[in-house]
Amino acid sequence: ELHGDLPVANITKAHGRAFKDAMFQLIPNMTNHQRALPLPELVKQLQQSNKYQDTPKLAAKTVKKALSVLAVVAGWAEENGYCDDVPNWSNPFTIKIQDRDQKKTTRLPYDMTDLTTIFNSPVFIQGKRPLGGAGEAAYWIPLLALYTGGRLEEIGQAFTSDIKESDNGSIYLD
Repeated sequence: ELHGDLPVANITKAHGRAFKDAMFQLIPNMTNHQRALPLPELVKQLQQSNKYQDTPKLAAKTVKKALSVLAVVAGWAEENGYCDDVPNWSNPFTIKIQDRDQKKTTRLPYDMTDLTTIFNSPVFIQGKRPLGGAGEAAYWIPLLALYTGGRLEEIGQAFTSDIKESDNGSIYLD
């Protein structure tokens, strides 16, 4: 939408940077109407809004994620010969992004009060499970986080098939 319909081999780093810059103009909570607009029109409409300057924009993490998805697609195209006729073609979406997020929060480890609150909850004391889709995850994720130090997002994506046993009998998450 930003540059028209281009063959992958014709997409340059300049196109990738323009896409990145456009992404940084977007706001996180767009309406369905806004999401349906072509990207150039959306950016223009947002910039003309009275509230735009005071509204937070997409986080660098979100823009990085969008670019990494496009980089994977462009990488696939390159590996499958779609860019062979362009000498020295370089993946246009492998762009370094400086984290522009102003508000950095430092995550502190849970203290004993936090741990007592979590492990004295009805999930652990009474065997209750939330109805909101978490089910057994409400029990296992805090335990695995406590014993492994893993991030909740990583633990939440784990499958039982990710539990392995080493040659010496140690059990671990792979």
